[in-house]
Amino acid sequence: MSRRNTEPVRHTCPDIDKIIQTITDITNQMSICDNDDNSDSLMELINEWKIDLQTIGIGGYCEMEKLRSSNHSLREWGNEMYDDAENLEDQVNDLKNKVDDLENQVSDYEK
Repeated sequence: MSRRNTEPVRHTCPDIDKIIQTITDITNQMSICDNDDNSDSLMELINEWKIDLQTIGIGGYCEMEKLRSSNHSLREWGNEMYDDAENLEDQVNDLKNKVDDLENQVSDYEK
């Protein structure tokens, strides 16, 4: 049974990249604003930034909450995989001990 590609969520790096890019874009736009800018234009930009930032971090369905949920799912999946690996390791050790015991019995019979 293959364990590859069984993770419960898709790669989250593109989501993280998108959030970083949005914050970078907002920061870059803010850095070029100055006192000479038209207040109506600035208010329009601020409203756009507000929408972008709300999408990223406000509310139960924001991008950060989606990432939190994905992270939680990945953590649980990883813990399950770890437990499975430990169980398999225990089974391997039990089988090795059984083989050793049987080899000792064979050796005793040969004597």
